[in-house]
Amino acid sequence: MAAAFCYALGFIYFERSISPRALPAHDVAFSHVLAGAVIMLALTPWVAAPPPRPDPTVITAMGVLGCAGTGLAYIWHCNLVAAWGSVRTASVTYAMPVVGMLLGALILNEAVRWHQILGTGMVIAGWSVINTYRPHTRVAGGRAVRHGQG
Repeated sequence: MAAAFCYALGFIYFERSISPRALPAHDVAFSHVLAGAVIMLALTPWVAAPPPRPDPTVITAMGVLGCAGTGLAYIWHCNLVAAWGSVRTASVTYAMPVVGMLLGALILNEAVRWHQILGTGMVIAGWSVINTYRPHTRVAGGRAVRHGQG
């Protein structure tokens, strides 16, 4: 629960504190991924058992995954928050279990059960509500503005 709370809080914090600064997405992504890597590198000797002995293959794999996986995903995240807002961007993550279930069924021939289909329907319904709801008014510069107006 704490992780889910922090994840949601991170989207809102990003939209309110980082996105308005109009920083380039790749700069934001680089700084956040670098900070996370430094923190994990510093903590690894105390939290990993047994302590890892990284060789060049491991270091290369971590670099590629960090840059190509997490780095590109974070750049995409920054651009989505700027374009869609935090709530709609967070809704993208609801698709992950659905995609995992579909890939498991198609590639690994895993069985799809009724509760997975029900869950998929709930995810699609929730995503539809989030992405079709438009409030009638919003506050812009201290005044109420109807949706679709300046």
